Amino acid sequence: MKIIYGTSNKAKVENLRKIFKKLEVDIDLETLSDIGFNEEIIENRKDF
Repeated sequence: MKIIYGTSNKAKVENLRKIFKKLEVDIDLETLSDIGFNEEIIENRKDF
């Protein structure tokens, strides 16, 4: 399964990858930059 994670925040990406690894799920996590999306998104919350 592939998930496109709507963030450019590297810390959030790494946290989610760690969760997937710990749960031993086979998920290909891509970021917005991986798919060529370069517009600014306001990230002003602590949760994901």
